[in-house]
Amino acid sequence: RIDDDLLLQNISAKKNGFINKNNISNDIKLIKSIYKVKGFNNVNVIVSTEKYSNDRINLIYEITENNQSQISRIKFIGNTSYSDRYLLSLINTKSRNFYNIFTSGSNLNIENFKFDVGKVKSFYKQKGYFDVNVDFNISEISSNKYTVNFYVNEGGRIKLDTIDIDTSNLIFSNKIETNFKNFLKKMSKNNLYYDQIVIDKFVDKINKILIKNNNFNTIFVSNLERNSKTNKLLFTQKKVSLSTINKINIVGNNITKDKILRSKL
Repeated sequence: RIDDDLLLQNISAKKNGFINKNNISNDIKLIKSIYKVKGFNNVNVIVSTEKYSNDRINLIYEITENNQSQISRIKFIGNTSYSDRYLLSLINTKSRNFYNIFTSGSNLNIENFKFDVGKVKSFYKQKGYFDVNVDFNISEISSNKYTVNFYVNEGGRIKLDTIDIDTSNLIFSNKIETNFKNFLKKMSKNNLYYDQIVIDKFVDKINKILIKNNNFNTIFVSNLERNSKTNKLLFTQKKVSLSTINKINIVGNNITKDKILRSKL
């Protein structure tokens, strides 16, 4: 179910290389990890050798794939503000009934579920549900077919009492304030509920105005001040020193190539 080339590119054992037991042990773990990403949780790998000449051997990885574990159903329990369909669109895990990035079908991978829990939590917090809690469990409904349940405790959503911006010391403050008025209208349409996505878009927009006006040493940042009585959102100016990214290193990616990860940055 997995091409030889993918495995050969990732294992440390190479043609004309030397035999190393630790490397072979790590290769077995890596091969199993690659299969787990595809939903093969019961794969077995046995390594053997055969003599080719006096000083050379053939290294053989014998793989028993066994059956692929598949997700037949995904359920969200406890979500009231956002529908199951919408939350499903946020996560990477897909049931067999939905489009799957793996051509072989849905995959059962615990790390994927943990990652999806983080994505759902992050989304809710961006929308102002700072006390949200998300968990999951897996139940087998038949041989190699599973249901994944995501449990969501949304908690309360933050509503803003005050929104203000500091435009002092800016000779072109009228441009900023015009955009700020439009931002207030947008927030008012949503009953002033906290929304990090809308806030970040506004900050990005006014910082671009600074750049267009040759102001490179100042940026606007958002600050949420909370106490027992009020929730106040402030946009303030911050002095910065310019830095340039010289190099980006990616480490730990044993399966996905650098160029794939870089294309997502």
